[in-house]
Amino acid sequence: MLPRLLCEELCSLNPLTDRLTFSVIWKLSPEGKILSEWFGRTVICSCIKMSYDHAQSMIEAPDKHFSAEELPPYSPDHSIHEIQEAILNLNNIAKQLRAQRFEGGALQLNQLKLSFTLDKESSMPQGCYVYQYQDSNKLVEEFMLLANMAAAHQIYRTYPELAILRRHPPPQSKMVDDLQEFCDQMGLDIDFKTSGGLHRSLNENLGNDMYAAARKEVLTHMCSRAMQMASYFCTGALKDENSFRHYALNVPLYTHFTSPIRRYVDVIVHRLLAASLSKLLYC
Repeated sequence: MLPRLLCEELCSLNPLTDRLTFSVIWKLSPEGKILSEWFGRTVICSCIKMSYDHAQSMIEAPDKHFSAEELPPYSPDHSIHEIQEAILNLNNIAKQLRAQRFEGGALQLNQLKLSFTLDKESSMPQGCYVYQYQDSNKLVEEFMLLANMAAAHQIYRTYPELAILRRHPPPQSKMVDDLQEFCDQMGLDIDFKTSGGLHRSLNENLGNDMYAAARKEVLTHMCSRAMQMASYFCTGALKDENSFRHYALNVPLYTHFTSPIRRYVDVIVHRLLAASLSKLLYC
């Protein structure tokens, strides 16, 4: 993590402040189809810094007219209506992208996540609650994944021996076999052959009785234990391109691009992207 002065002020995309960024810009259809793609260094000035809850409130009440008091400070160059319209359009596209990902065989193992309420003075925990993963979280996730995949393809095209990517191997076969045997004994129809098959099984084949939710939580936890860790690698170090794949996302190439403040790998990817664009410019 960078020092606070950098990560919270100088490098943070604070509203109403010009910031130097590395951007990937798409032209997208309403169905989430990429019509064009552009990488480059940019200067952006964010019009508002919204929390997930602010964005979620707009998603849940698309016809509501929000007042300035209900939102953080925002740029006078943009109206609240324009901000809400942008959120709703992005959310609609994110839903299309998400549906396409899971139709394409992606896997998501959502486990319960505890969050804590802290005392304002001592910062000590006062209580805990289950964190709710909302549409606003999914919106950010979909465009983050899209940007990371786009960056992976760009640097691999330009530097097939030097690209820094992130791979996720399939689950450990011994643990999967044991889990399959357990599910068979319990009369649970779970498909472990592919990541997409496993995702569909966990979301469609566990019944709709009063124990279905608990059954899913237990199986999701058991499946997570069989998974291998994702890892970074240099493409020149592996000969077989099939070993580049990301099992959970079910994509051939993936990297980390979107969080250079908190991950050094993202900084390396930014440097590779910058070099790739310079190489294309002077070819």
